[in-house]
Amino acid sequence: MWYERNRRKRGRVMGTGTLVHGNIWWVSWNDFMGLPHPDFCWETENGTVLVDFKTCPKGKTAILDSNGKFYAGHYQPQFECYAHALKAAEIIVLAQLLYYPVSGLLIELHYE
Repeated sequence: MWYERNRRKRGRVMGTGTLVHGNIWWVSWNDFMGLPHPDFCWETENGTVLVDFKTCPKGKTAILDSNGKFYAGHYQPQFECYAHALKAAEIIVLAQLLYYPVSGLLIELHYE
């Protein structure tokens, strides 16, 4: 399996302001064995949120510049792979997020 479940329930405030409870999944490095994987998964009753942690030495401007080397959209194929694998396992992906802790950015990626 890609991740281990953290057995503690957590609550988060989502955009609608409702409290959603879910399980936190952390990557199990023992099971990883070199395969691509999301850094963090949050399972809710409605589906799973995928989060990958990223760093960028250039800051917000570089992350949002669609012509630049550090553009967040360059990670879209990576998330598409995660989403397709989870869909095959009948897991609904609610959101795909890039988190840049140093820059203080949380970016949601979309695809069709």
